[in-house]
Amino acid sequence: MQPSRQNEGPYSKGTMRALGATTAVLSVVLIGWGIFEAATGGRNGVRMIVIGAICAAIAAIGIPLGIRRGRL
Repeated sequence: MQPSRQNEGPYSKGTMRALGATTAVLSVVLIGWGIFEAATGGRNGVRMIVIGAICAAIAAIGIPLGIRRGRL
């Protein structure tokens, strides 16, 4: 099914896929780094875990939504 011109949006599929992949990778890195920081007694470990979880939630909602709308 080809998306209509109305659903394409201002960015290309390649740009949208790169943004989705970057968000997913960033969430994994932040969660991993936050766990390491929290385990070693760092001050910002919990904050990084929370930011990583927010990025993961955005990716978990945005990527399937973008696929359904034909933008990814």
